[in-house]
Parts: sequence; C-alpha cells; structure tokens
Amino acid sequence: MCGEHKRARTRDERGAAAVEFALVSVLLLMLLFGIIQASVYFWSYQTGANAAREGARRYAVAPCGAEAANDQKVKDFVGGAASGTIAVSHSFVKSSGNTGAGRETGDQVTVIVTYSAPSIGGFLPAFPAVTKKASARVEDVQDCS
Repeated sequence: MCGEHKRARTRDERGAAAVEFALVSVLLLMLLFGIIQASVYFWSYQTGANAAREGARRYAVAPCGAEAANDQKVKDFVGGAASGTIAVSHSFVKSSGNTGAGRETGDQVTVIVTYSAPSIGGFLPAFPAVTKKASARVEDVQDCS
C-alpha cells in the first residue's frame, strides 16, 4: 500500500512543475525583453550622440553653403538607430569680437538631433525620444562670401 500511495502522489505533482515553469517563464521573458529593449535604446542614444558630434564637426570645417548636405549626413549617421523621422537643426552663435555678417573663425555651431528609438515589438512602453546636442568651434571659413 505504501508504494501505491507514493506513485499516486508523484503523478499528482508532475503537472505542478509545468505550471510553475509557465508562471516563472512569463516573468523571465518579460525581463529578457526589457533588457534587450533597454540595450536597443542605449545603442540608439549613443548613435545620436555620435551623429550630433559628427554634424557639429562637419559644420565647423565647412560652415558655409552645404547645410542640406550636412544635415543629410547627420541623418545618415543615425541610420537604423531611429524609428521614424529624424529632425536635425543647427545654429551658429557669434564669438566675442566677431562682428561680420557671415560666419567667422571662432563662431560656435550647435547641432541638435531628435528622433524616436526603435522598439522590439511593442511589448513594453515606449522610451522617450532621443535628443542629442553637440557644439563645435568654426575653424575654416575659406569658402564663405
């Protein structure tokens, strides 16, 4: 009798492990997706920082005339790290002592890049938009008129 009782109890507990695994696996999968989504966001964030830095550098060495090309290069740097539209803006600030109407050596250029980071399927709430800003000193004004 004792053996039959043990076998009956073992059979009853077999399904318990499957149920426990199902409950725990949902939590583990959500944790895994959260880690992956956070990694994608931080990759996108770093890519935006690099794109803004490269854009500021491009404007610093070629501040005159090639604005559309420079902005497009910034968008190309962002590439697949963005989901949807990429907004690029730039502004120049005169350095102290620079009084000319055009761009002069020493002026400060600031590039701002804004876009949404990609999502891995919409399982988790969206992260905030990526907005990165970088500045550089204008160095070359040879082609400015």
